[in-house]
Amino acid sequence: MPISVTWDNAEQTVICLTFDGRWTWDDYHTAASEISAMLNSVNHRVDLIVDFRTSELPNNAVKQVESGSALFWHPQAGFGVLVGVKGFIRSLLMLFIQVYPNSAQWLLLAASVEDAREMLARQHQQPLLAHQLR
Repeated sequence: MPISVTWDNAEQTVICLTFDGRWTWDDYHTAASEISAMLNSVNHRVDLIVDFRTSELPNNAVKQVESGSALFWHPQAGFGVLVGVKGFIRSLLMLFIQVYPNSAQWLLLAASVEDAREMLARQHQQPLLAHQLR
């Protein structure tokens, strides 16, 4: 499966979305529906770790930037940490941040999933920032 979705911890406060190799927008929308169901199953904020390290971006990526980010707008969604963002995906992210400047407050970049977990732990040690997400 080119996109996997899992809880990253037993407390169900972090979801890890991993893109592996070539995937399609249908694959993404299936994963996004799964994430939405997971977010709806809890009554607390959930952070997202999105791992692009081994991802190959599908066609029509520019047209999908806004719909591709929809899961970050879910009421239960917290911080989003993007792992391994480089090249064209990084350019799309910068475009997204220009269109939605407030997203820079809750979108973070990390080199590895372990770094992402550490970043989230640090963010949650700052209660004012953690509650000013959107």
